[in-house]
Amino acid sequence: MPTFNFSPLTAVAVGPAGPPSKLSVSPYSSPSTAIVVTAGGAVKESDFQWVLLGLTVASGTKVKGVVVCYQVLGGESTYISQVRLTEMTTPNTAIVKHDDPTNLTSTAPVCYKSKVTGFTVNGTNTLGLKIVIGKKSDKILIGGIALLS
Repeated sequence: MPTFNFSPLTAVAVGPAGPPSKLSVSPYSSPSTAIVVTAGGAVKESDFQWVLLGLTVASGTKVKGVVVCYQVLGGESTYISQVRLTEMTTPNTAIVKHDDPTNLTSTAPVCYKSKVTGFTVNGTNTLGLKIVIGKKSDKILIGGIALLS
């Protein structure tokens, strides 16, 4: 199964209608190729705060899975609540191609594989990670991202 690997360093934080966001995304210090997601206070599920990362793959590629490597540094109320893949051609519409509502809660560094029912790329693709932060001192680290074909 071919794998397309991506760095998280170009990720951006957006709110429910695009920027601005309650989240902050920046390079992590060890290694500096991971990112750390923080917030100035609690971010609830209903706040719809996302970290977005563009994924460049050739048109015609069949996507069968997405892998998110991450670690939660904080309490039980901090997690990634959704893994989403969207596809866009014209700038006025993005179509949700995959939505996984599994809460990613591991406090140890892990890679989560989300099985995609399978779609063929026909535009630009974006990974969306919906973020919930329980308290200001909590953080989520995001490492490697992969699309499985």
